[in-house]
Amino acid sequence: GDIDWDRSFIEGFVVQRTDPSYTASQIVPIIDQHSYTFNQRVPVGASLIVRWELEAIDPGDYSGTFSVYVGTASATQIVRIVVR
Repeated sequence: GDIDWDRSFIEGFVVQRTDPSYTASQIVPIIDQHSYTFNQRVPVGASLIVRWELEAIDPGDYSGTFSVYVGTASATQIVRIVVR
């Protein structure tokens, strides 16, 4: 599955690590997102927790969408983090 962040959000941070680790990442210019691929199987009815360790580059108000894709299913949330 993939996890995509709006570039307007994720470019305010450096991704230090994820758990589990992502296997690939790429910028998707047509939708202005940064996509991270995780080669993890998620059985029907199960969940997978992905922990992100981010380091803020500069203080600011960062927001954007966060989308999760597993097979043909997807979910999107709006996220916001204020760094002081």
